[in-house]
Amino acid sequence: MPSYTEQDFTADLQRMTGNRTDPALSAALVRDSRAAVGWLAANGVRFQLSFQPPGLRSQDELRAVRNAGVDVFFDTAATSLVTDPTGGAVSPSLSVQSFSLQDSGDPEVSNEFTKSGYPLGIMMNRDGERFVDEGVDMRNYTYAMIGRRLLQQPGQIAFQAWDARTMAWLHEYRGEVVRRIEGESLEELAKKCLEVGLADPARFVESIKEYNASVEGGLAVPKSNWALPIDKPPFLAVKVTAGITFTFGGLAVNPETAAVISETTSDEVPGLYCVGEMLGGIFYDNYPGGSGLTSGAVFGCRAGRAAAEQAGRVED
Repeated sequence: MPSYTEQDFTADLQRMTGNRTDPALSAALVRDSRAAVGWLAANGVRFQLSFQPPGLRSQDELRAVRNAGVDVFFDTAATSLVTDPTGGAVSPSLSVQSFSLQDSGDPEVSNEFTKSGYPLGIMMNRDGERFVDEGVDMRNYTYAMIGRRLLQQPGQIAFQAWDARTMAWLHEYRGEVVRRIEGESLEELAKKCLEVGLADPARFVESIKEYNASVEGGLAVPKSNWALPIDKPPFLAVKVTAGITFTFGGLAVNPETAAVISETTSDEVPGLYCVGEMLGGIFYDNYPGGSGLTSGAVFGCRAGRAAAEQAGRVED
């Protein structure tokens, strides 16, 4: 496996965001990313190759913070900000709800939706039309973009389709967690899709046959990579829509400390920090898969150090 250099990471951030990523924030993210991963590993967070189940990672993180004596609040609203009159530190006033790990979702189920299968097949909207190049790039660079394109389709749904050639490669969509629509012919597959929202089964079949006839080129909507024909029964389709990974917008911060910048004064709000999905300025339109989690770790470390330094000054 070739090295993934700082130059590679920077180029991916610029390419994915159309060169809109904030230079200072992205430079900090790239520069500290390896150290942040090492710090997490040193605190007991295990790492595994992409497409392996992520459940262990989240459990490791919860264990690490609890071992450090950190309180974790889920589904908790911050109702106001309270400023310490002595040191100026800001803390939220919380509306705390009870929480248990049973409320946190089922990691085994979430592992079934890795967004890894669509490059192996093709996607059609409910009118039976292909609408996106499923193989334009590696999956880690396309799922956010394709999700946005899917939400622009009629009814905000699509049908992903594969044949026997690629079905065995899927790492998601077991019958226990999704409705697998299967047919021995394309026509049978389309008829079954009609039962769950496909509006034009004839066009669905035509689109697949047009794709099969033109996989070497000439498609109105190209398939840049993994352009395998879908002609070997049995056939499989899954009806899908898009979900929200995270929003790209967020608060402005000092890249060195993750301290929040006041829109009114353009100064830092003393003692208030922002990291993770609420930090704005790094991602626009798209992002490299995994870089959102890396951003949370990098700026979380910076915010933690800055908060500890401020707490030390207050104590002194």
